[in-house]
Amino acid sequence: DLLADLGYTYELAGRKKDAAQTYVRAANASPSHIGLQLNAAQALIRTAELCKVKKTLEHPPQFDIVTKEVILSPVSFP
Repeated sequence: DLLADLGYTYELAGRKKDAAQTYVRAANASPSHIGLQLNAAQALIRTAELCKVKKTLEHPPQFDIVTKEVILSPVSFP
């Protein structure tokens, strides 16, 4: 995903706020993509925006043992 790559690039450049904002955009664009949801949450934690992460932590992903799929509750970052 292009936005995730851009977020990662911002992280490498030390631009934590830009990284967090970009990861949040990517997560909101793909709410069922667990990797993007985790990237956004981790980036927000690194910027000390813990109140924005709370919504994600309230709806942890579930794992279906039969289908081996991750089931996410829809989450929208602020």
